[in-house]
Amino acid sequence: MSGWTGEDAEHKYLLSFVSMADKGLYSYDIDTYIGPGLAYHRVAVPLNRMAVDELPGHVQAIVRWTKLGRISFEQSSRIEYEPTLDA
Repeated sequence: MSGWTGEDAEHKYLLSFVSMADKGLYSYDIDTYIGPGLAYHRVAVPLNRMAVDELPGHVQAIVRWTKLGRISFEQSSRIEYEPTLDA
C-alpha cells in the first residue's frame, strides 16, 4: 500500500506521539482544523509522568503559554481548543 492508509500509516502517525509519552508527556493531537467544536484528543499516555518544572527552560516557556486552567491530563481524553487560546 502507498499513502496514508492501513497499518503502516497508523504506525507512522502514532510513532511521534508514543515517543513523547515515552519521555513522560501526555500526547494530544487536534481533531481537525475545519468546523465547529475544535478540540484536542489524547493519543498517548505516559507510564511515568513528567512535571513541567522537569522540562528544559525553553520548553517550559512554550508550555506555559497554553492556558489550560485546571485541566487534568490524566482525566481528560479531550480538551476543547477555544479555552486554550490566550484571551
